[in-house]
Amino acid sequence: GQFGNIIISGDGHVDDLSKPQRPRFELTAQGPDTDTLTSMLGINDLGTGDFVLKARGGEVSDRYEAELNGEIGGVSVNIALAADQLSSLDEIDLDLAADGPNLGAFMGLFGVHGWPEEPFSLNGKAQRIGGTLDIPDLNLIVGTSKVRLDALLTNFPDLDASRARLFASGNDISKVRQMLGIKGVVTGPFELRGRLDVSPEQIESVLIEVDTSFGHLTLSGTLGSISGLSGSALQLHMEGNSAHEIMSVFDIHVLPELPFILDAGVQVTDNGIILDKGMLLMDREERLDLHGFLSFDPGGIGSDIEVSTRGQDLSSVLHRLFDKTAIPAEPFDVSTRLRLVTEGILLENTRAEIAGANLAGDGLL
Repeated sequence: GQFGNIIISGDGHVDDLSKPQRPRFELTAQGPDTDTLTSMLGINDLGTGDFVLKARGGEVSDRYEAELNGEIGGVSVNIALAADQLSSLDEIDLDLAADGPNLGAFMGLFGVHGWPEEPFSLNGKAQRIGGTLDIPDLNLIVGTSKVRLDALLTNFPDLDASRARLFASGNDISKVRQMLGIKGVVTGPFELRGRLDVSPEQIESVLIEVDTSFGHLTLSGTLGSISGLSGSALQLHMEGNSAHEIMSVFDIHVLPELPFILDAGVQVTDNGIILDKGMLLMDREERLDLHGFLSFDPGGIGSDIEVSTRGQDLSSVLHRLFDKTAIPAEPFDVSTRLRLVTEGILLENTRAEIAGANLAGDGLL
């Protein structure tokens, strides 16, 4: 048959119109304009140019097998399915391979939105037997980033009593953050290793290790919401070469460009991070203790942190806040409440001990 400039040919046999079990078919659809096909099917724009899709299904060695392969809008797709029968997919083997110019458009076909609009290549296998879904090796390349997933869900579609292993690397971590739906500002080269284990009691424990230009990061603990991490309770450990670079993420520019170690309890909310007993040690001499809220809002507005710091050279600290200072290089111990407001940095309940002298005050920087 022909619909406009789309040519459809093939033959088949449906064993039960109301509930097909093992239908037999061979179909081919082709045409010069991908836009015409996607508009007719009511799906997302997959690009332009000609297309050809071939589908086949039938019994093979007492099992039902079906295939779909072809190219549409620059996206090449090869899908192979094997099952006992189509009416019940409790036992199924699936092989998938796809590549194309726009991952975001491709994932939109499955109702998944917000993924990078980058060239991609995807291949993997999945097997379902009853309530067990095994994804032994799923590989995705997005631009210059690579992602590999190995997962076993023993009570599919629920996550309880499941496990997953994730490895990713590439030149831009923001692409992977976008796919995982995780907020953040870290960009550039990265390597990520993740592990998720879900107990029968549905406690989701996670271990994530990341190496980026910021340094090395380890997160461990329990997850609240996998999609966005809100509600998670985690322990954070981080090491890097520049404490200044880390805190500049929150528009705080008062720390030195020195090697650092950061340890903190972390609770993630929809709009920020709650730090519990955070400790930042810089160059193994200057120490900063943090407790409070770091906001995701632009400029860190809304952040509210209890801060205490001590070290051996107060003059170097003040040089980060003021261009000139006459304070000598004396040992110090300072505590304050630091709030980021639209007008600047508000200091409250400030106390300081410098070279045996005690000082108190508040102010706006």
